[in-house]
Amino acid sequence: MKDKLIRLAIFTLGLIVISVGLMELLLSLTGETLVVGGVIVFSGSFMLWRGLVLGSAGVFMVFALRIQNPVEVKAQVLLASIMISIVGGMEVLDLILSSIPGEGSRWISTAGEFVGAYGGPYQPAVFLLPLSLILVVAMNRNMADHGGETSHEQGR
Repeated sequence: MKDKLIRLAIFTLGLIVISVGLMELLLSLTGETLVVGGVIVFSGSFMLWRGLVLGSAGVFMVFALRIQNPVEVKAQVLLASIMISIVGGMEVLDLILSSIPGEGSRWISTAGEFVGAYGGPYQPAVFLLPLSLILVVAMNRNMADHGGETSHEQGR
């Protein structure tokens, strides 16, 4: 039962990541900006590359379910999660670093400007980042529960 739930989570997250990647690709080709609910924004100068990476990560997740070997499934989902982490981490770092510089002659932002910079909207990869990490942790625990080899059991 737990294995089927994890496979469903992989499939669902894979489809979400594919759709986000396609949206990024389409909007980068049209040059449009899309804000969804005031929280998620599709914009920026790297939309084409984000779309390619996220679309590929989603395809990796969905096609991982066709593999019978659980270790290979885990490896492919981990690869997709790393791809999402790179894009999401890049966006989080951009958010942090862009909140530091001040305007005009000031070198550093005031406290109000610094906190105000985190008000959103955010790139979709920022929301996909924790979901992919939770999925990898759940897969690792499920594999350990079923007696699969993990790095702790191999004796390094």
